[in-house]
Amino acid sequence: MENIEGRMSFQVVDMTDNPTPAFDEVLEYWHQKRGDAFAPAWLEIQLIDLPAKLLPKCIVVDFDGAAGPIRYRYYGTAIADLHGYELTNRTIQDMQPPDFRDLVITQYRMVQEKRIPMFFIAHFPFLTGRRTYQYLLRLPLSNDGKTVTNVLSVQDISDQSKLLSKYYSQMDNGSDA
Repeated sequence: MENIEGRMSFQVVDMTDNPTPAFDEVLEYWHQKRGDAFAPAWLEIQLIDLPAKLLPKCIVVDFDGAAGPIRYRYYGTAIADLHGYELTNRTIQDMQPPDFRDLVITQYRMVQEKRIPMFFIAHFPFLTGRRTYQYLLRLPLSNDGKTVTNVLSVQDISDQSKLLSKYYSQMDNGSDA
């Protein structure tokens, strides 16, 4: 489990242990589009084909090589509302705070390196000792059939959105939740 300064951590979950049924349709769609390839191309993905309730919870990023910048092509409205900022057409370097950004970069680079779909559970500690979770599905996309050039992500935040929004807001202000 990755952990930064006791604030937030994440763990990778085996694909067979799908933590949320909300991901089933997206994963099935991704498999259908990829055919025999390790991943479908971005051009084969039509976000409008995904369940409407999930579109606001989707993110698509573009990679500029293995170590280049990560640019947000699509940043769903529910994610923007949760984080308190919009990142479409901006790079991940614009994400705040830096320690949170570094965890997100780690997840994207894992998908890019492994070239497989990955489930993540993000753990958020709270002052009361409670933890809340955010479930993420990150799916590789490949425009050249060899490397991961994009990642399609879906987040399941439905039952914890108010708590997480407060937590992100306080992270942005540099205070603990």
